[in-house]
Amino acid sequence: MYLDGECTETRPTADTIFFAYLFVCCGGKIPVRLDGPYAGSTTSTWNYEHCIYVAGGIGVTPFASLLQSIMRQFKDSMTKCANCSHSNCSRIPASMGKLKHVEFLWVNRHLLNFKWFLQLLLDLEEEKKAAGDVMENFFNIRLYQTGKTDVNERPNLIRKCDSVNCADPWKSLVTCDCKLKHIKHLLNFGRPDWDKVFTQVKDRNLGRVCVFYCGPTSMGVALKEKCKKFGFSFVKELS
Repeated sequence: MYLDGECTETRPTADTIFFAYLFVCCGGKIPVRLDGPYAGSTTSTWNYEHCIYVAGGIGVTPFASLLQSIMRQFKDSMTKCANCSHSNCSRIPASMGKLKHVEFLWVNRHLLNFKWFLQLLLDLEEEKKAAGDVMENFFNIRLYQTGKTDVNERPNLIRKCDSVNCADPWKSLVTCDCKLKHIKHLLNFGRPDWDKVFTQVKDRNLGRVCVFYCGPTSMGVALKEKCKKFGFSFVKELS
């Protein structure tokens, strides 16, 4: 091997030798086959009437594209009123299959972790308003912050503030970020009460229910047991 006019010795790697052997054996032509990508288990969401997406921390990642897909399908099915310029969605898009309702629950230890997909949450909220009652009834978002926070600090944590520079560090954590304050109505403190959440889902009586989960193993084990108790299907996404 020559570098800047000098000869340097390099040892061939095992991969280099293997591919050189293949090259010779195949007469200078190596067949290449591409496989994938493989769809995640959430693609079966269209086969259920009621789906619950539960994300723990960074486990929200596999749900991001799915939520964007739902948002796009509603947006594409919006029609403009013949008497005015207002557009809305009059029915659930046929592309949703059997799906009638979606619950999205995101559990984070720290409040600022919601910034990972904050813009997506804001877009979903805006799309719900634009699409009208159909999407409002179709889609529900719940955020849970489980990290320890002093009870006396919680009002400041979600209080509205117009100042750019806040002296209160807890208040500035949300309100002076300009965007986090817009999701305060979705925020719950503490861990989800799964019995309460699942009872509400069961009371809707929309049909088959499936819980799709991605996150810490410990939460997944607890969720799976609750699903057995309520007769829901349970699917764990690879994280």
